[in-house]
Amino acid sequence: MAPSAVSPDEGAVRGRLAARPWQPRPPRPLPPGEHPLGLATGRDGVLYVPASYRPERPAPLLLCLHGARSSGSRGVLALREPAERHGLLLLAPDARAVTWDILRGGYGPDVAFIDRALTLVFARCAVDPARVGIEGFSDGASYALTLGLDNGDMFAAVLAFSPG
Repeated sequence: MAPSAVSPDEGAVRGRLAARPWQPRPPRPLPPGEHPLGLATGRDGVLYVPASYRPERPAPLLLCLHGARSSGSRGVLALREPAERHGLLLLAPDARAVTWDILRGGYGPDVAFIDRALTLVFARCAVDPARVGIEGFSDGASYALTLGLDNGDMFAAVLAFSPG
């Protein structure tokens, strides 16, 4: 089934992400390491770029959702070594509050923020559209299951570690 076009506001209500990987080359490659997203003051998130990343070779991307009362940068600490080994980009946005919106009564601002973060990564990095996954830990795992299934046309894999 082809994805339907959704506005950011509609996506925030229905849980549909509008961002999609595109193939034109990014203007300049990002250096390896952790980069703040720069989309918000306070709770923001990070993009981790492995040393093996090459913009001429689209890389797999894993959207990483942290547990309650945590952050994206803390959530990806354990994933850095596998990311280096497999050339995996890690996108780890911060929830807009102490946990993800779906756990507080339905989709809302977190979907819109994740969509903006994905749009940023797709514009800055060459991403293999067939190798985009979503994972989460605890509350992030519950959100990954819900958001991943609602966007099954985008995510090739959904991983949930200790859903809470």
